[in-house]
Amino acid sequence: LAAAHFLGVYLIVVIYAGLTFSSRACVMVTAAATGSYVTIVSLQHAGILSTPFELPNAAMIATFNLILLNIAGALTAVLARALRESRQRLRSTYQDLERFVEAIPDVIYVVDRAGRLTLWNQKLESVTGRDRHALRGELLTDLLAEDDRAAFRAALSAALGDRPFEIESRLRGADGVLIAYQWTGAVLTDERGQVSGLTGVGRDVTERTRADETLRQRESEMRQLQKIEAIGRLAGGVAHDFNNVLTVVIGRCQLMLSRYQPDDPTYQDLDQIESTAQRAASLTRQLLAFSRNQASARQPLDLNATATSVSDMLARLIGENIELAVALDPKRDLGLGDPSQI
Repeated sequence: LAAAHFLGVYLIVVIYAGLTFSSRACVMVTAAATGSYVTIVSLQHAGILSTPFELPNAAMIATFNLILLNIAGALTAVLARALRESRQRLRSTYQDLERFVEAIPDVIYVVDRAGRLTLWNQKLESVTGRDRHALRGELLTDLLAEDDRAAFRAALSAALGDRPFEIESRLRGADGVLIAYQWTGAVLTDERGQVSGLTGVGRDVTERTRADETLRQRESEMRQLQKIEAIGRLAGGVAHDFNNVLTVVIGRCQLMLSRYQPDDPTYQDLDQIESTAQRAASLTRQLLAFSRNQASARQPLDLNATATSVSDMLARLIGENIELAVALDPKRDLGLGDPSQI
């Protein structure tokens, strides 16, 4: 009773037990303090323990102290339980967020205003081959290709002015190979609204770059095929008109041949003209076959004869600086096929 003005010290012990350990520890300490206080007051009242001086209304003071002590203990226990549950929820949320961040296949980073790494996920460590201690405080630009650092540094500076950026820069892998990455970034602000740093994502776009290159190559091939198709249509049209002319020449030659005998010199000249026109007509028919997307007409086919016919045409087209060698199989049997397609 004489130490009532030290009750705040006793309360500190109760509060400390609740906040440091648990609500159960707070209740136990409060019960122990209540029991001890009741015991001491009872011993003083019985005269077993001496009191430094007598206090009026001792029972009221003791009751007030007990009520105050238990109220403080109960409130601290409730607060301790709420803090423990909040701590558990916060830990669970942090673990979920950590698992979520680590499950993302992209690089996630946080840098300060100077561009130094303060937080990142496991992906950055696995790509660069550096551990957590090596990356701590490292400039993000130092992990990129030297040719891309200036542009990336300019993008970071612009982002500090609250302008999100998106830039493609190559990240140097653990084996020294440069990997194409698409980087995005946005500012982070503190509780006062001041820019404290930047956060963003780096995505590996190697496959996309390769797909774009393949697409451009396919488009180039398609344009080339379209040119070839246009040339084929043009050649087909010219061959068709030329074939009509040759038909007239061949027909006139055959009519004139019927007027002469084979031993006549004029007959030999006309026969030479017809043979030449027939070879020209054969060339035009081949051009027409190549230029038309017609269905296959299968028939008994001598591959040797077909190869010889095509080689005669190719020999005139490839030029004098190329030698054309044709290897034929004398034992080749006839087969089924389309001579024009072959």
